[in-house]
Amino acid sequence: VPASAETARVSISVSKTSVNVGDTFQVQVKYSASEIGMIGAILKYNADTTEFVSGNDVFGQAGTVSMAPIISSPVSSYTFTITFRAKKAGQSKLSIEYDNTRNGVYTWGSDGTVPDLGQPTASTTVNITDVQKSSNANLSSMRLSAGTLTPAFSPNTTTYQVTVPYSVTTVTVSVTTADPDATVSITGSSEMKVGANQRVVTVTAPSGTTKSYTINITRQAATTSSGSASSGGNADASSNASGTSSDGASSGTASTVDPLAVTWNGTDYFIAEDWNGAEPPEGFKVEEITYQGVEVPAAVSQDGSVTLLYLLNSNKDAGSFFRYDPSTSTFSNFQWVATQGGTYVLMTPPDDFTIPEGYVAASRTVGSQEVTAYVREGEEDSDFCLVWALAPNGNQGLYQFDAAENTLQRFLTDESDGTQGTSTNSIASLFADPLMGKILTGALIAVGLVALAIILILVLKHRADLREAQEEAAEETETDMLPLDQDFRIDSDDDEKH
Repeated sequence: VPASAETARVSISVSKTSVNVGDTFQVQVKYSASEIGMIGAILKYNADTTEFVSGNDVFGQAGTVSMAPIISSPVSSYTFTITFRAKKAGQSKLSIEYDNTRNGVYTWGSDGTVPDLGQPTASTTVNITDVQKSSNANLSSMRLSAGTLTPAFSPNTTTYQVTVPYSVTTVTVSVTTADPDATVSITGSSEMKVGANQRVVTVTAPSGTTKSYTINITRQAATTSSGSASSGGNADASSNASGTSSDGASSGTASTVDPLAVTWNGTDYFIAEDWNGAEPPEGFKVEEITYQGVEVPAAVSQDGSVTLLYLLNSNKDAGSFFRYDPSTSTFSNFQWVATQGGTYVLMTPPDDFTIPEGYVAASRTVGSQEVTAYVREGEEDSDFCLVWALAPNGNQGLYQFDAAENTLQRFLTDESDGTQGTSTNSIASLFADPLMGKILTGALIAVGLVALAIILILVLKHRADLREAQEEAAEETETDMLPLDQDFRIDSDDDEKH
């Protein structure tokens, strides 16, 4: 059969196009031609998500299955059946390839030649999901530093419109995921230009399922109003109970103004006298404070450095915590991150704060909130960044955040040699960090148990060796102390034999 007379064909099919982690599935590779005498090919697959189990006339290794059957006489078709197991969520592309020009499909020529039938290819993809991991990619809440979502937030609504006045120059987004193990990324600039702006929140569930929420923000153009504009961006906003409304016009006498009405970042709120079941963050205690002559509940940190008030929206049907400065009667956004070591409050560094050498300021998502953080120069895409935070135990300072592990570890500067890094030089400083304290305590307990087990094993071995030595000594004593009459009988028997 001349090589140009025919080209072999190949097809690839799977028993299931979508499987769960732990499931097995079969792949059939079928070659066809008028006469097939030899086949030499490889089936490539994604070894990260899939593992080879078995197959006929094949040899499997990481990422490839070699197919080289022994065909005793020409056939018109040949089918390989190969079994795989799904081991990780993702995709596995299966493709027929050839590792050199000599591999392919051949037949036997009547003149003793081996005509080449070509190197046909085919591919398919299997989707793998992990049913044991949650596919919940919903948000449970979404809050902006300025403006009101339209429509009101709902986990099933993915597109929102927001309008903010010209005075608002920055809009940050704070969200909470329905599944605590889900991750969040927020794209789009927090800096608002006049006109249309867009922020997109993408939630990734533990199973890999994703869901995006789009926020279209319109910043209004400047007006010719002679009144004072409300505070914009991330600046603190004071209460409007002074007799001036948010648009700068006179609001009349103080008796016409709700003493618990405040305006922050261009949006009107009301200080809640009842939190409606909302719980204060971990490490905060509830106290009563006086605001504009009215007693209201507040959440206060252990060291008293942070005070939170619960603010309701203009309809008084939803609310959240905001930081409140009693000395200036001003508000600011409350940003926090929940880790295994507890809830940390993200704060603005003190006025005398100096960015550590080798670090630069950058906007990063910490937990589910966009904050100003500090990253190493040239490593802007790293999972690690520094933030100024208040720890559950009352410590305040720089902490290193690990986005991959969602942990915070205290960041210390060794003034003796100028080095910087996470706390590793002092055991006491390690224990000062809540999460590291738990890890080190567990590690010390584990080391103690291992040491105790080793001592017990050595004691038991020593006792066994001692017992064996005593038994050997007893056996030797019995052999040496034979009865005297036995010795005489041996001699007597010998005499009789002689």
